[in-house]
Amino acid sequence: MNKHFKRNYDTFSEIFLDKIICGGSLSVEIDSLRSTAKKYINRANLVNNASTAINLNKAWGVVAKAAPIDHQAFDELIAQEQQLYDVVHDDLFIVAAFENYAKANLLSKRYVVHRLTKPKSLAKKQWSEPIHVNTIRSRENIDEIYFQHKTIGINDLLQPKYIERIGITEKAEYSIRKCRSIRNQIHFGGPKMVGYGTGLYEGLIELREIICS
Repeated sequence: MNKHFKRNYDTFSEIFLDKIICGGSLSVEIDSLRSTAKKYINRANLVNNASTAINLNKAWGVVAKAAPIDHQAFDELIAQEQQLYDVVHDDLFIVAAFENYAKANLLSKRYVVHRLTKPKSLAKKQWSEPIHVNTIRSRENIDEIYFQHKTIGINDLLQPKYIERIGITEKAEYSIRKCRSIRNQIHFGGPKMVGYGTGLYEGLIELREIICS
């Protein structure tokens, strides 16, 4: 039995973790993550319609400042902007695209993306900053290393030291965080796209350019 992770009949995961511990190319896994990230980001309606959303957002801003306000025009613009957002799927695709892209970038720079449970010092550190493969394989740590069969989550990936290693723009990071907050609104009447300004959409355009480059 491998002392660094539990055997659970997940052949893909076990081969991957064995490469992290013992060495081996991760090019296939990295390419797969990047391909998945591109597929997901291109399936998000809000990303595909970001430029249209920017124009609508600017238009209803002008209408809102008019005196008197043309309420019918205002309501129509808001309705059009709402239609650009797929309530059920968009943030799921956007966040998943970022997670796959982020993990591909971390792996390409030889940082581990599976959750550590031992040693406790590294497991705790991993919540706020990425752990390098060389640290895992060092004489000090290798005998105690133990991985879970799950990867780090979005909360970890949005920590400053992770963002620094992943390499995304401030606008793209803003949009990822905003999509997460919009998602939370599904529990209270559904997401409302009005009032976010153009920053959300501009960041999504940048995020797709980063992922698809």
